[in-house]
Amino acid sequence: MVLKVGIVGAGASGLVTLKYLLEAHKFFPGVNIEAHLFERGDDLGGVFKNQVYEDAELVSSKYLTAFSDFRIPEYEPDFVTPQRYVEYLKAYATRFDLWDGIHFSTTVASISPSADGQHVLKLVDLQGQHVSTYSCDAIAVCSGLNQDPFIPNIAGLTVPLQTRDRKEHGHHTSDEKPENVSIHPTIEAIHSVNFKSRSQFGCDTTVLVMGAGETAMDVAHLAITSPTERVIMCHRDGFIHAPKIVPQPYRAGGRSGGPDPSRPNKPLDCAVASLFDTAYVPSIIQRSPLPWAVYDAFIKDMAWVISGTRAGFDQWVGGVSWERFHADSLLICKSDRAMHYISEQYRSQSTINKWRTWLLNMELKPTGGKKIELAPWPLHVDESGVVHFEKNNRPESVKIVREEEIKPDIVVFATGYKQSFPFLPANASLSYPSLNDSTTRGIYRNIEDGIAYIGFIRPAFGAIPPVAEIQAQHWIYHLLVCPKFRHLHSPSFKPLGRSANAVDPYELDYKLKCRDKDHDYQFTKRAVDQESYIYQLALDMGSAPTWTYVFKELGREVFFTWAMGPNFPTKFRLGGGDTVDE
Repeated sequence: MVLKVGIVGAGASGLVTLKYLLEAHKFFPGVNIEAHLFERGDDLGGVFKNQVYEDAELVSSKYLTAFSDFRIPEYEPDFVTPQRYVEYLKAYATRFDLWDGIHFSTTVASISPSADGQHVLKLVDLQGQHVSTYSCDAIAVCSGLNQDPFIPNIAGLTVPLQTRDRKEHGHHTSDEKPENVSIHPTIEAIHSVNFKSRSQFGCDTTVLVMGAGETAMDVAHLAITSPTERVIMCHRDGFIHAPKIVPQPYRAGGRSGGPDPSRPNKPLDCAVASLFDTAYVPSIIQRSPLPWAVYDAFIKDMAWVISGTRAGFDQWVGGVSWERFHADSLLICKSDRAMHYISEQYRSQSTINKWRTWLLNMELKPTGGKKIELAPWPLHVDESGVVHFEKNNRPESVKIVREEEIKPDIVVFATGYKQSFPFLPANASLSYPSLNDSTTRGIYRNIEDGIAYIGFIRPAFGAIPPVAEIQAQHWIYHLLVCPKFRHLHSPSFKPLGRSANAVDPYELDYKLKCRDKDHDYQFTKRAVDQESYIYQLALDMGSAPTWTYVFKELGREVFFTWAMGPNFPTKFRLGGGDTVDE
């Protein structure tokens, strides 16, 4: 007998899921799995292949982003380009012989249940002419977070002026993704999915960037380093910024300290020591407000010490509103290319800050006199092309509303995406659990459903590929031991018992909190603290090793690395079902 599994999407999440399915027999004797991955595009990579713009680089480091058993080479920079990451994914597919299981230019048009309890995938080619089906026992949905561009409704720009008083929040672009979504004759508006290079800004133009996330920061930086006249970035309720690399502050007015090109500091996403942060923290403490309070104070105080502001690192404007300004409810923006163009005009000139800057301050990069302005969210655009902004008490709002008119030439919507699953039945609730129904660690509803969503959890600070790897392990493990699918295994199959070297399972508090109903990232984005979430999945599987096992069996050097590093997936392959010697 064979357990058949279909996978939708050939991004990082789909690829790592395919790999663990095809190699499950190595770790679970008696298991025989047939897995096929279907990708509508003509290559691997997903968002890293299709939604790339000039000068882009990953905001998560190569140490965190790489999979546990196939590292990105040491000679590569700490933050690789999307193109290089796609090459890495291809090398990964070659290393583990995955190519034969991948079917490109194949769209999963629909998924429906069959009478015998299987799932039937209707497959079509790019022209929609060749139709075939694939019947399987389980499905892994790995179609990704960034598939359906979201365009907010702005009266006079994306919807008629007459609709500005209606409660319409946004719409999606069509499958063809038309580049210009503006209805105003003098303004060009595109979603960031269609933005590729500086040349799209033109010369002497006013550019309006909608959004304040990592893509918005990158687009704003490309705009200000182009021959544009003015760059304005609009946000709804602020953002919090942290650099990708641990800052190396200057001391004594620059006489010592500062970045050393020959010895760059470590990436910030590698700076967490997991021992006594997630590992071996008593449950009663870990689930209390205390850890979040400590993180919150540390982040804000450290930002003030080395940059003079608690809103973010060298972030003097655009901070998150006080009501929700707490580490337990925020998504961190790790793109720092635009920050110095934003902050220079707002940095404090007080005597206290001048003294603090002389004593200790992070590097302040030159701007050449250029600046990126911040503005509140637009209310509407009138017939003459003037943008009318929301009014509030923020300094950027007070500054921008003083001007009589701002007429953008180009608007770039860096406003994210909304998930859609067109291959699932319209009445999916009757046959398949939705993404929001998948409440078991955000992966599946009930393991007997045979459907999982891999790669749809959003880390507050981290990267999706390592999360997807642990999710794939978690789902496959529970799929294999599920009684419903036991008849598909060999009679010799026996579920592995929990190792004596594994930490006993317990519940962690890994979900972000809601401090403002309009910014509930746990609900809208399934946002989590990556360290706690990955450790929770490892505890569930019995793959979180005890400190005594790591110290006694693997040695002091491995123990130090295990204790003082973040929760890389590699740490959970030191013992248990997915143990590797590499």
